[in-house]
Amino acid sequence: MRATRALGGVRRRGEVRRKSFWKGEGRTERDAPMREHSTRANEELLLFFFQMDVGTRLQRALNNEQYEVAKQLRARRDQIDEAMEQLLETKGSRSKNRTDVTDVAAEGLRLRTELQRCIDEERYEDAAKARDKLKEVESALHIASEASRSYAETEYGFTLGQVVYHRDAGYRGVVCGMDPNCCESEAWMDSADRASWTRGPDQPFYLVLADTAFWESDNETIVVAYVPEEKLRTPVAEEEAKTVDHPYTYLLFLGPDGQGDFVPSRRLRERYNVARKDVYSDGEDEDEDVSDEPDPGTDDEPDAPSN
Repeated sequence: MRATRALGGVRRRGEVRRKSFWKGEGRTERDAPMREHSTRANEELLLFFFQMDVGTRLQRALNNEQYEVAKQLRARRDQIDEAMEQLLETKGSRSKNRTDVTDVAAEGLRLRTELQRCIDEERYEDAAKARDKLKEVESALHIASEASRSYAETEYGFTLGQVVYHRDAGYRGVVCGMDPNCCESEAWMDSADRASWTRGPDQPFYLVLADTAFWESDNETIVVAYVPEEKLRTPVAEEEAKTVDHPYTYLLFLGPDGQGDFVPSRRLRERYNVARKDVYSDGEDEDEDVSDEPDPGTDDEPDAPSN
């Protein structure tokens, strides 16, 4: 798959650059986020963007009865899902189960739409196949939901969209994902100074979009830091007015809230099973709809980065 091959190139470049940093080669303050840069986390986000883009296009094609286009998009979606599945296999079962629930539920919705269409068009043999497949998916959804409870029971100190600072490196970023424990390889943990983690790898880890002010603009790798909970802190008073600039923020968030954090998009909240929470600034009307979200299948979802 083209996307996977391209991401493989990004992974190799990122690993060489991160290892050079820890060896002290050309180390600067603007390189700080590279200490904990995760090419795996970056790849996961890119595949998530592709899933959102193709899912929106597929639903739009079905709504417009463009079945040949939908067939092609479904095949592409299956490729992307397979790539995501392979990536999640490396993260461990607890993190994988969290994504399974969303993916299986989405497949159930698509099958219900297909079943109803077959019935309306009196294609009863196809309807029977869709019904049988829907039963399998519903069973898988029940299993995935049960398996994901351990993930949901993890207590996290930070939330999606929260602006944070790194305690040691000093850079700021915004949380765009989390895992109940470190899902990186042993080699990555060693290169990321595991010896300094007083709580070890069995603590929550966060995907953090590091502000571009703290990494070089000509860097070939878009920096996504993977940070243990103990290394993060909330901003102090003089830091609260500062925002975060990163190429991925517009794809994952609707904009800033009343406290300077970011409002996660519907798709991102669904991915982590997080309820929407609106925070208003002083004097703002709480009844006003300040961040209207797009409906599924509309043109309002942002396109994923092109290959």
